[in-house]
Amino acid sequence: ISHTNLTMIESENTENNEFEMIIRDGGNGCFTNETKMPAATLRTIDKAPVNPTGAGNAFSAAYVVCRGTGSSMKEAASIATAVGAVVCEYEHLPPWSLEVVERIAEAACEVL
Repeated sequence: ISHTNLTMIESENTENNEFEMIIRDGGNGCFTNETKMPAATLRTIDKAPVNPTGAGNAFSAAYVVCRGTGSSMKEAASIATAVGAVVCEYEHLPPWSLEVVERIAEAACEVL
C-alpha cells in the first residue's frame, strides 16, 4: 500500500461496539475489514485518470453515505470505488446526470 494514498475512515458500529475501517489506495482499490476491493477500470483512452483531483473525497463521501443508509461494507466499498473512478474520468467534476449515475452503477458491479 502506498502511504501517500492511504486514508482511513473509522465509524463506530453501535450494535456490537466494533470499529470498521476502510483504507483507500488510489488506483489499487481499497481494503475493508472484510475484503480487498479492486479498482474499477477507467473508461479513458489510455485507461489512465484524466484528473484524479477530488476522487478520494468523492470516495469517502460515497462510502459514508452508503453505510449511513444501510449498505453493507462490501456494497459501500464497491459504490465508493466506482464513484472515485468516475470522478477520475473527467477533466473537472462529472456532471451528475443519469448517464454518470449509470456509469457509477456499472463500475460498482464490475468490482463486486
